[in-house]
Amino acid sequence: MTRTLWLRTLAATCLTGWACLSGATPPAHAAGASAAGNPFLTASTLPFQAPRFDLIHDGDYRPAFEQGMAQQLAEIRAIADNPAPPSFDNTIVAMERSGRVLDRVSETFDGVYQANTDPALDAVQTAVSPELAQHQDAIYLNPALFARVRTLYEARAGLHLTGEQMLLLTVYYQQFIHAGAQLSDPDKAALRQLNTRLSQLETDFQQTLLAATKQGALVVPHAAALAGLDPAA
Repeated sequence: MTRTLWLRTLAATCLTGWACLSGATPPAHAAGASAAGNPFLTASTLPFQAPRFDLIHDGDYRPAFEQGMAQQLAEIRAIADNPAPPSFDNTIVAMERSGRVLDRVSETFDGVYQANTDPALDAVQTAVSPELAQHQDAIYLNPALFARVRTLYEARAGLHLTGEQMLLLTVYYQQFIHAGAQLSDPDKAALRQLNTRLSQLETDFQQTLLAATKQGALVVPHAAALAGLDPAA
């Protein structure tokens, strides 16, 4: 869930006001997930679009993740299948504007999960972590999408881009390369399996470490055991 956070930060700096890119096809039930009243499906009206925690419940996260992934994949397919020649606007800008729902729920969930998780949120993390890894691979290992990005990158000298646009294009190209876009199909399949498994192991480790930390507290049975300690400590 953190693989593209730095890219979001860069994009926000370069292109103020544009949504950031968030990172396999989500589960079959994703498109049919109930969205009635889900606060993540519309932008917050608070300053800086701060999350509406007064409206958010634990049960909102999973449906929003699923709908966000399905929505972004549809947007990505439209970009990759666009019959028009690739341009900065119809490829890079379009990617920047994709995944707004997924961005909203990911950023909120990440903050809440790191600060104050509970069994319900642990269950969400366990379920969506491999799905998000597969989602990222569905984007970065999409050959048609990468072909458009590579075409722009190879022609970058003649595109008359601003410095910020040139940097963003370069970051996207490098991100695709590092994610395995140039691998053979068999190697991509193996990479997808590794990324999914790695996401599961990372989640297992985080949750096991947190549980062990909670169990490692020192319990003082009575106040007398603290005799001699500074009361203000």
